[in-house]
Amino acid sequence: MTEPFTLGILETGRPPEALAGKFPSYAEMFAQMVGATAPEHWKFEYYVALEGELPPSPDTCNAWLITGSKFGAYEDYPWIHALKAFIVKAYVAGVPMVGICFGHQILAEALGGKVIKSEKGWGVGHQAYQWSTTKPDWLAATDLAGQDAFSILAFHQDQVVEVPPQAEVIASNDFCPAAALVYGDQVLSFQGHPEFSADFVADLIEEKRDDVLGASIADKAATSLAQPIDRVAIGAGIVEFLKAREAEWINKKAANAG
Repeated sequence: MTEPFTLGILETGRPPEALAGKFPSYAEMFAQMVGATAPEHWKFEYYVALEGELPPSPDTCNAWLITGSKFGAYEDYPWIHALKAFIVKAYVAGVPMVGICFGHQILAEALGGKVIKSEKGWGVGHQAYQWSTTKPDWLAATDLAGQDAFSILAFHQDQVVEVPPQAEVIASNDFCPAAALVYGDQVLSFQGHPEFSADFVADLIEEKRDDVLGASIADKAATSLAQPIDRVAIGAGIVEFLKAREAEWINKKAANAG
C-alpha cells in the first residue's frame, strides 16, 4: 500500500461574506483543483493561518500550499509574522511549498524579497503570461507542453517588486514582471489564481465594483472573462511539481532506511 502524501493547505483568506454561501472556501478550491489530477493516495490537511492556526512543525505535512488573501504580505499582523517565520523554517528544512497570489507574495517577503502595493493599480480578470526561456520540466506532462504562454485569472494590486536572491522568475507580463517564481526545486508560486473560476471572479468583480475597483476597471475585467484560460493545466502542473517532490521524499526515506 502506498504511503499517503499529505498536502497541508494554509488558509490565509476567505471569499467575501456575500459570496461565501455560493462558492467553496479558498482551501476547498485548492483541494478541488489539486485533487482533480493528484494520485489517489494524496490527502489534505487544513490550517486557518488567518486565525493564527499553524502546524506544530514544517514536517507535519509533506508539502504546503498557501492560499490567496485580501491582506498584504507586508502588513503588521501577528498571524502574518508567524506565517513568515513558519515559511522560513519550512524552507530551511527543505519542505516543498506552493504559493498563490498572497501566497506568492508572502513567500517572497519571507525569503528575502519585497512586496508593495503597486502604483500600476489593479490586475483583474484574464491575464496572459509568457514563460521564461527555461520553461519548467513539469510542463511536459500538461496541456501547456510546447506553449510559450498561459492564461489564468488574476485579482491583485500588490506585486513582488524584488525577487529573493534564491528565486528565479519563470513567467511574466508587462503588468506583472514577477508573475511566477521557482526557488530551486523546492518552491513554486504564481501571482494569478488557477483555482478561481470565471463565475467566481465575475461575482467578485461585482462585489468589489463600487468600493474597490471602480466602473472602468470592473467593466474591462468582466469583459475579459470570456477569454479562455489554462486553469486546469496550471493546476495539473502544480500537481506534477509536487509529484516530483514526493518522489524525492520517497527516495530519501528509502536511503535513510537503508
